[in-house]
Amino acid sequence: MSVPTIKKWLSVLEASYQIFLLPPHFKNFGKRIIKSPKLYFVDTAIATFLIGLHAAEATLKGPMIGQLFETAVVSEWVKAFYHRGERPELYYWRSKSGIEVDLIVDRNARLYPFEVKATSTLLPPHAESLNKWRALAGSTSEKGIIFAPVPHRFSFKECYAVPWNDIF
Repeated sequence: MSVPTIKKWLSVLEASYQIFLLPPHFKNFGKRIIKSPKLYFVDTAIATFLIGLHAAEATLKGPMIGQLFETAVVSEWVKAFYHRGERPELYYWRSKSGIEVDLIVDRNARLYPFEVKATSTLLPPHAESLNKWRALAGSTSEKGIIFAPVPHRFSFKECYAVPWNDIF
């Protein structure tokens, strides 16, 4: 397929709220970042079906759980904005060296960085990209938050770890 054909099909899927293209955040961070959008399904059930995961066990314990969990978190943010009748001010950030922040919410001139981890055992490297991004973003950034299947909210390496079901 040609690139224009693919773009047309993606625009149809986006207009029908099947997918969401998460744009990169690249204000004042130089040219050493990735500038193409990330694609997320708005409904994770469709995503699991399309990749052939038809049982809960295969989904929750399979190798795709990290990506599916990130998709679920991003889609909930997208839905929250749409529910309020607002355009989603959501972004991600990734440097060419591989440092990435899964989700950045731009709200009232403040930037809220989020990482999404499918593990309940958080390790110091899980907070590194948030803290590196915050150093680059400067005074416009709030403290980083890691969404994970943890039992309760707690401070973690200059960030907060928050239970996945406590997103809002």
